[in-house]
Amino acid sequence: MGVVQYRLDNGALTPFKTSQDATLTPSDAVLTAITNQDDGVFEQTINDEPYLIAKRYLPEIEADYLLLVPEASYLAPILTMRTTTVMISIVGMVLGIIFTVFFVQNITKPLKQLKAGMERIHTGDFSPLILKKIHTLEIKSLTESYNFMVDELDTIISQLKQSINDLTNSGHHLERESDHMIER
Repeated sequence: MGVVQYRLDNGALTPFKTSQDATLTPSDAVLTAITNQDDGVFEQTINDEPYLIAKRYLPEIEADYLLLVPEASYLAPILTMRTTTVMISIVGMVLGIIFTVFFVQNITKPLKQLKAGMERIHTGDFSPLILKKIHTLEIKSLTESYNFMVDELDTIISQLKQSINDLTNSGHHLERESDHMIER
């Protein structure tokens, strides 16, 4: 039901032509309360439904003019807006959580792979780390530095092993030479 217009004259309600189909029937107590109310805007419950009522005496019709607006009709857009706002907020929070989880995984996954690579170094595995889809420059730089370090460690260890072999061979050669000199 929409806006209803009435003429209030000596306690009797008469609908205007635009409100002829209105089925609003206020009780005598409600009608008395409206009649005793000063001109202005106020709320009143009619037939268990809250209404906003504008009342004004109009000398042209020599009676009070009443404009009754059901609360549901003027609050409906507000309630729709509230529901829409809540739904948009919920969708925004869900998208924010999904984005955060995705972002965190893009950072932590390469770091976990770097940690696993460090543990492999402890066991003597100096293979370079190959990460797929590195999204941050910092992680990419860290991976490149790690691979450079692993390559350098591998080179140093290889050189150290070669030096040990050379020293061992030289030691064996010196031992043989000294044994040979003693025998003479």
